[in-house]
Amino acid sequence: MLAGTETRHGRTVRWAFTARPGGQSVAPYASANVATHVGDDPSVVRANRTALEAAFDAGPIAWMGPVHGVEAQVLTAPTAIVPNVDAIATTQVRLPLATLAADCVPLLLTAGDLVVAAHVGWRGLADGMTSSLTRLLGERGIDPASALVLLGPAICGACYGIPRERAEQIATACPEAIVQATSGDPGADIRRGLAHEWRARGAEVRLVGPCTAESPEHFSHRRDGVTGRQAGVIAWID
Repeated sequence: MLAGTETRHGRTVRWAFTARPGGQSVAPYASANVATHVGDDPSVVRANRTALEAAFDAGPIAWMGPVHGVEAQVLTAPTAIVPNVDAIATTQVRLPLATLAADCVPLLLTAGDLVVAAHVGWRGLADGMTSSLTRLLGERGIDPASALVLLGPAICGACYGIPRERAEQIATACPEAIVQATSGDPGADIRRGLAHEWRARGAEVRLVGPCTAESPEHFSHRRDGVTGRQAGVIAWID
């Protein structure tokens, strides 16, 4: 697990990105799969989530049900799952938020009084997740330049070859995300694109962790097909 605790805007924020080792799931989900939608034994997933909650130590985790969109929902009270959204946010203390990924980008953000967890794949990038989150901040009077944006383990552009039509769609929204894949096809580097978008807004951006397709310590749907998901978690702790 890659994790940190730091002070932002006079408050303490805790964040973490999980990896494969240390759970109870068996192949092809071995071992710390925390996703309920990939075919793993539900009781084992619950055990893995309970272990993560204990390790993160900030209260019951709210899990999103991503659909490759750009909608965000603000939570004002603990909830077990928030379906059909790709970003959740809160101002509440000890209400940890989680996003799932296995090549897409798990994005964690803190700015002003908000913490945010988001799931961003190529569709989310092309459809404007960064703009959606910027609007969310603006609605609360928060300058995006004050944000800390953590981009967790995700597939790199060299490993993520895509059809030319998809590359053109992504490039229309964020040309900085298009690179050359080792396959010779256009490649989509979603973390690179997101980093460019947030830095252009003045935010502090950190890339945390490796390429998922290159790391045996991480789940990768592109590499393995049927597999588990790792998580990104963030919370105010005071």
